[in-house]
Amino acid sequence: MKFWQKAVVLNLAGLLGIASSIFVVPPNTPFVLWLIISAVVLAVFNAALVWRHRKAASGGSQGTSKVPSVIGWVCVAFWILDVLVHVLRR
Repeated sequence: MKFWQKAVVLNLAGLLGIASSIFVVPPNTPFVLWLIISAVVLAVFNAALVWRHRKAASGGSQGTSKVPSVIGWVCVAFWILDVLVHVLRR
């Protein structure tokens, strides 16, 4: 998979996470604050993605470890649980 394809998929996943976070933040959270925090998180996420790609392209390690994959699945599981708890609590 090419870098831009990975970036598109990961950004769509990040946007899905950001969009779903609107349902789990407290109702009294200002929308502008939520928007700023979401934009900063997405920007940091993209900076880390580009940094890792440049490191791998310059001859660094390719990162074949399964640790990032496991961390990703754990985060997805927590996200699903968090959304379910908030939706069922209402």
